[in-house]
Amino acid sequence: MNMNFYQALRNFNGEAIKRGPETLYISDMISNALSVTQPKNPQTDAIKQYDLALKIYNAREALDVNETDIVLLKSVMSQNELKYTALILGQVFKVLDGKEIEPALKPSKPMPPKVEAIVKEETKPDTVEVKDKKEEKKPE
Repeated sequence: MNMNFYQALRNFNGEAIKRGPETLYISDMISNALSVTQPKNPQTDAIKQYDLALKIYNAREALDVNETDIVLLKSVMSQNELKYTALILGQVFKVLDGKEIEPALKPSKPMPPKVEAIVKEETKPDTVEVKDKKEEKKPE
């Protein structure tokens, strides 16, 4: 199946997700997962994971990926120690399922206006009102 991993990850506003100035791509997430996940059989699977990670990381166009590799990629991306969020995993799994990543349906929403404290004019910060003041008698 042909898959394009060289797609920018996007937030809900459709903007590219960045780490500092660098845009993050689906290929980055998958290559990272393949690199840090312990292979089931280190002697044989480590080379396969390494080669697949390089192939995906370096690709700038669609790759032909077989079903065995798709199962491996889904398994590796599902590892809890990676702590990827649903925003990231959702986009990665859409690509692995051969689906398009939908753009945001709404344009960016403006942030609500900053709420300022309302201060009444008759209240002065250096004035304190005291009620029910009792007079104290000084000892003689």
